[in-house]
Amino acid sequence: MSKFYSNSRISYLILLMLILPCETKAQGLFFSTRIKTEYQYTDYLEYKYPDPIYFEYPDVQYTQLSPYISDFPEHRFLFRIIQNFDYRTALTLRYQYSDLDEDSRQNMYGFIFNRNITDEFGITVGSQYTDVKGELSGWSYDLGCKYNFAGFTMINPSFSYYNNKDISSEGNKSSAYSVSLLIRQTINVVTALQLKYLYFRSKGDTAKFDSNTLVLWYSRYFYTETALHLSLRYHWNSHNIKSYAPGLEIVQYLNWASTLRLMYRYYRNRSGLEEGLQDNVDSFSSHTISAVLEYLVIKDLTLSAKYRFYISNRNIKMSTYLLGLERLF
Repeated sequence: MSKFYSNSRISYLILLMLILPCETKAQGLFFSTRIKTEYQYTDYLEYKYPDPIYFEYPDVQYTQLSPYISDFPEHRFLFRIIQNFDYRTALTLRYQYSDLDEDSRQNMYGFIFNRNITDEFGITVGSQYTDVKGELSGWSYDLGCKYNFAGFTMINPSFSYYNNKDISSEGNKSSAYSVSLLIRQTINVVTALQLKYLYFRSKGDTAKFDSNTLVLWYSRYFYTETALHLSLRYHWNSHNIKSYAPGLEIVQYLNWASTLRLMYRYYRNRSGLEEGLQDNVDSFSSHTISAVLEYLVIKDLTLSAKYRFYISNRNIKMSTYLLGLERLF
């Protein structure tokens, strides 16, 4: 019965994803509504969940309630609305549902409010609530600002605070905060360079943890209507783990309606702890290959399809399929 209920719910979410973008109306020059819906399915070709590995997964915004390896839910549904009230003000509402199995379901609710005070300066305020069935729940709060100087230099500092509770055990509460600084510099009309630093610190009833992450990003546009993005991420934390993750992305504009993205990322970390990560192995490495095709079906309606293949030296191998629709009104 529970399996039938789960399958029915997933079918309902897919149907909802297909029909929702056709039901909202907006009017006015700057008053616009953008709706995005996604469905993601992960097929575990080979999967063995390792002991906890304390690192931040490459280039993924912190949403977990403690720093552990993501479990890549088999079914994920995303619904997002971006409401522009004028050319300076926007509100984003987001809901995400993940279903790995009957005992591992996650609901995430969040909002982001953006306001450009001037043409050069803007602020961002946001919050998110995460609930993992029978395990964890917590809030996060975000505050940031952005300064754009003449379109050539952008400075973006931000601060986040996390307040979490492990509901599977008595009195296991934790709090955390992170500060980050992003600087983007346009070198010329076809080249840009970006540097980001992130500091994260958490404190719970039983343990403390802090980490540092540095990301260097390079972008170059070619007149073949091709964009090349190179990135390098370096991470170190209080558990004496160091990691690096180089990445490559190629964006090719096929025609007026189609864009193809090809991505590759290599991740590797090493543990300085005597016990290593697991089974006396002191390193973790993974390869991720992704392809994304975006197609403008009709005016203001975009269809996106994504395939991702992931493999690691910790007996994890998986394929991920994603289908998304985005509609602008």
